[in-house]
Amino acid sequence: MTKEAELTNRNNLTSTGQEPRTSRITCLPDVNIFTKSDETILEADMPGVNESSVEVMLDNDILTVKGTQIIDVPDGFIPVRGEFAPTEFTRRFEVSHDIDRNRITANVRNGVLRVVLPKGEHAKPKKIAISTN
Repeated sequence: MTKEAELTNRNNLTSTGQEPRTSRITCLPDVNIFTKSDETILEADMPGVNESSVEVMLDNDILTVKGTQIIDVPDGFIPVRGEFAPTEFTRRFEVSHDIDRNRITANVRNGVLRVVLPKGEHAKPKKIAISTN
């Protein structure tokens, strides 16, 4: 009896004996985009990524978000079955000239990447005074 079958039988689990996946899947992450007068927020769903496995890059007017799902094996454990395929997330967006490129920030929490794109002063609404002349 294989170790996997032995483990499966002891834990009352069923298994087809599939080998752990090694090939990567590349996909477009789902996003939400919110905007208001002084900033735009982009949220990308990237389950399994953390701050060391995600990258945000602005090149000319193209914002690229990339992330690699990390599948950690707990210390001291040996993988017996692996059905989660390592996943790479990539998505590109055209960024308006209204965005202040020097103030863009990003963070990741619970597999959600959040990019804050502040608008420059020139893009914010301004009230124009009306003269009586």
